[in-house]
Amino acid sequence: MAGDSTPRRKNAPPREDVLAAAMDMIAERGLEKLTMAALGREVGMSSGHLLYYFHSKDELLLQTLEWSEGRLGAERGRLLAARGTARERLDAYVDLYVPDGHRDPHWTLWLEVWNRSQNADDAARERQVAIEGAWHRDLVALLA
Repeated sequence: MAGDSTPRRKNAPPREDVLAAAMDMIAERGLEKLTMAALGREVGMSSGHLLYYFHSKDELLLQTLEWSEGRLGAERGRLLAARGTARERLDAYVDLYVPDGHRDPHWTLWLEVWNRSQNADDAARERQVAIEGAWHRDLVALLA
């Protein structure tokens, strides 16, 4: 209706946009500045909505790590398929994973999730083990 003044609800951004924004915030501001409220402002959602979708900051961090590792896993797959000596492929693998400076968001996130895993439930620990298992499996395959 032309004269309808009813405010429209803004749809939540896609999950991947939220995870990418979390990773960007870690890179730009550091993990300590990543709060649900700050992330909510970044993506146009309330912190309550973020908590509805992610349940906790720990879950947000774990899902962000899973998303990031999924992207790196695709790159690892390309490395596994590439021709070259084991040394060349290992060099490429190391380049993919060596931290990019002291605020590398992937490493910052990985270390934080790993540190928090000691208090995580079994399901969260299993998800982290799956991430580490894929990394290990691909490294072994790369050297074979």
